[in-house]
Amino acid sequence: FNYDEQFMLSDNIAKVPLTFESVFSLPKNGLTHKNSLLQNDDWFSYGVTYSLSKGKNGEGMPQIGFREDQFTYYTYTFNKVNVAVGDKVHLTITYDPAAKSASCYVNGELKQTITGIQDSGRNMKYNLVVGGDIRNGNSYYFEGTMDSVAIWSDLRTGKEIAADYANGIDSADKN
Repeated sequence: FNYDEQFMLSDNIAKVPLTFESVFSLPKNGLTHKNSLLQNDDWFSYGVTYSLSKGKNGEGMPQIGFREDQFTYYTYTFNKVNVAVGDKVHLTITYDPAAKSASCYVNGELKQTITGIQDSGRNMKYNLVVGGDIRNGNSYYFEGTMDSVAIWSDLRTGKEIAADYANGIDSADKN
């Protein structure tokens, strides 16, 4: 991943994925900036961002964010979760719009749940980008390596997430 590259899904997915999973490694020397895992945020229209903010020691703190319009953006940081640098990590973020909550799992284990999520649930206009930022300049490009990325239209259970960590992501699942 680099500031001048974008890896965009070929098809637009209108609804926010309810589950995001990725297996990745962060650089041993830590993050230097906010890192996008998956997003379609273009500043002006509704979208979602799954990202890592840079912690004080360069570790990654998972985030989910929703852009409603040019001036309204809600970011939720899993501030009790630190993704270690240099190690392969299986990260899962689930979003439950009915409960207005999001949960973060690391290596199949629930680490934190955030409640009070604000999101209008509108359709997304742009295709999702893996490991980058849809805007010019790609300022939130991913630092590190990604082995896999999966998005799910359903809300994965803790049992399914633990199985994905133990056995690999279930690519046969119709969701």
